[in-house]
Amino acid sequence: MIYGSIWRPALLRYNITSWHDARSPSPVRYLGFPLYTSITQRQVFLEQLLEKVRQGCLIHQQRGLSVGGWSTVLNSLILSTLCCVGFLLSHQPASSTLYRSPPQQLDHRFSLLFPYRRPNSLRHNESSWSLLFKATDRLPKDFSNAIVSASTCLEIPLASVILPSFSSEELGRSLAQLPSSVANTMGSDPDSCLRPKHSVEFSVHPNLAKKFLNLVTLDKIKLAPFCVRAFIPPRYSSLGHFPFQQVADHTVVDVTPFIESLIHRCLPNRFSPPFSPDIPVNWFDFWLLPISHSCHNIWYRFLYLKIPHKSLLHRFIPDFFPSPSCALCSHSCDTLGHFLFLCPVKLAAWQTIQHRHLHFLSNSWTSADLHLILTTLRFPSGFPLSALLVIVATLESIWISHWSFTFSATPFTLKSVLSLAESKITKYQHEASIAAGIPHCPPPFFSVLIISCSKDI
Repeated sequence: MIYGSIWRPALLRYNITSWHDARSPSPVRYLGFPLYTSITQRQVFLEQLLEKVRQGCLIHQQRGLSVGGWSTVLNSLILSTLCCVGFLLSHQPASSTLYRSPPQQLDHRFSLLFPYRRPNSLRHNESSWSLLFKATDRLPKDFSNAIVSASTCLEIPLASVILPSFSSEELGRSLAQLPSSVANTMGSDPDSCLRPKHSVEFSVHPNLAKKFLNLVTLDKIKLAPFCVRAFIPPRYSSLGHFPFQQVADHTVVDVTPFIESLIHRCLPNRFSPPFSPDIPVNWFDFWLLPISHSCHNIWYRFLYLKIPHKSLLHRFIPDFFPSPSCALCSHSCDTLGHFLFLCPVKLAAWQTIQHRHLHFLSNSWTSADLHLILTTLRFPSGFPLSALLVIVATLESIWISHWSFTFSATPFTLKSVLSLAESKITKYQHEASIAAGIPHCPPPFFSVLIISCSKDI
């Protein structure tokens, strides 16, 4: 209608007699190169190209070419054509260029939270970021309570603004990696919220954008709560069964609400004694301790509550660890204290080492005593450094024995733990003696036997 009433007379003056848009069956050619604006036009171009190559091969097949002739045909006809096609397809708009902000101008935390927002150079498994991305993807993400701006939602891929578990239809890959901005938009007013685009506003991937909005309208996919809130004007946000306070400025892109929801989900809600922030750790003495790097690593994890016990793994990755129970004694909840101290076999190892090497302690160790010593490095009066080395050697032995049981199915027994602990204690004692200038073993005694030989003269 617009073409017939407005454009047709103006185009006819320049001898342009046909109109081309995304609804045309074939792509338009400019300087010999096809320019397509829809998937249908791209497929028509590829089919025509394939047919052209096929016809060329049939013609040369009837000429009885030699091997050298066939190689010339392949290089001049087929490979050159395919290289041209690869150039054309690679220079079409990619999904990463459809976002309002390129990755280098956006908060780097977007790449951690949303896989489709990661640069292509960092997505392969050989990337140094691969391990970090895999670990982040396995964290349980619950953004149901997050309140974000409309501009933030427009930067998020469509795969992340829906609830897959509550949707009856899955998004295809081509649709999932597109930004939310292909289907939604917002006004210029700072108080303007999200709204679906109108038909005349679709500029990129109109068919996919209409398909997404149609799925939402038919209730086949469910939008995430944070995305739904971005559609609600501030004057209505305090109404309903779930009132909330709308963001002040929808033009600001801020990923912080997602980070706060992730931290609230993954970290414990409180510190239990003796992990109170009021108890300082003597870090200077900690790093000066003459212990191995692996033992420093275990101890450091303990101080920051990063020991991967079953209850922690169950909270982080419930799909891989469905139960928080202890793998050794089947206790219902394998907490940090149970992992290191309270498991019956481990507690027996601690008490046996105490009776063998720390005779000056009258009472048996409790988990609270070990917690306090390892957390604050505050020792009872007359507590020598050698006693501390006994403690850290036992801690390292329990750690190694536990993961040998987990990964190698090596039996976790009191005898094996004590044997490993004794060898490490002996090693630390020898190293301490050498550092003090004392040989760790007495020098050998030599006896010289003088034999008098009589020579016959």
